[in-house]
Amino acid sequence: MSMNAQNKRDDNSDLAKLTSGQKLQLKLMLLTARGLRLLGYNGLCRLASFCAFCFWHLAASRRRYAIAAVEQHLGKSRAEAKKIARASFRHNFQSFLEIVLAENFGLRDNPRLTKISPIFVQMEKKERPVVGITGHLGAWELLAGGLAGLRTTRPGVLVVRYPQNKAMRVFMRLMRTHGNCRSVGHRNATTEVTAALRQNGTAAFLADHNTNRHEAIFLPFLGEMAAVNLGPALLALRGKAIIYPGYLKRLPGNFYELRALPPLDTATLEGSIAERSRIIAEFYTKALEQFVIEAPEQWFWMHKRWKTQPK
Repeated sequence: MSMNAQNKRDDNSDLAKLTSGQKLQLKLMLLTARGLRLLGYNGLCRLASFCAFCFWHLAASRRRYAIAAVEQHLGKSRAEAKKIARASFRHNFQSFLEIVLAENFGLRDNPRLTKISPIFVQMEKKERPVVGITGHLGAWELLAGGLAGLRTTRPGVLVVRYPQNKAMRVFMRLMRTHGNCRSVGHRNATTEVTAALRQNGTAAFLADHNTNRHEAIFLPFLGEMAAVNLGPALLALRGKAIIYPGYLKRLPGNFYELRALPPLDTATLEGSIAERSRIIAEFYTKALEQFVIEAPEQWFWMHKRWKTQPK
């Protein structure tokens, strides 16, 4: 079965499981997405600024948390931390809204993409399984859409955390599933990722979110111990994949730059499974840390990244 046929079958299966009320919710979401798409990049940027302004003033607890997190983990003054946190609200809302534009955001011949790291060019030519690691940083939804245009002769899997709302879950899957790339929930990702990597395909993960203690390994992240998802490391190790960390950095004027760091070939590692998986998790955690330091105003500071702590 082709990837497009599989995607269509999954779409029909998801729709069949919705109640009539949930189908109405989904229809409204799709209509809203169609309207938002008409705004284009500049219009979505203005809407994101308005949403961020409202959220900044109404969600006092999230605002305080973000400011304190920047102060503590970047060593910024209160004034600097407030400026970075407020800018992050706008970038985050814009990233969420950009999901409606992701399908048409290609990583080739895109006039809004001013620069692509040569590391990504090398990645496309690899006759090996690839694991991409990014975070809630920059334009992550557009990067997810662009994944479908990479390594098009091989299967691609985007592993995400879906919300509890079933209609929203189907909506997000529809928005994130394009061409040869499938969007799957992290709870059901093992089989999908393993199958893709066996075919020298690509699996992509957002690896900077807080994780349950039983799924985590605790590593320093921006100066404090954080629960790091060990799943990408174990799956990459099992698939003997090359790990590429990167993100889509947003530039002024709604232009973008595809940034990347040198990869890690898991097939070259030695030691026990626990030792090798720890090396991999440390690798992508440090890469994400470097990205956040590079563009702190574009990271998801309102997320409680350090909530789960070692006993």
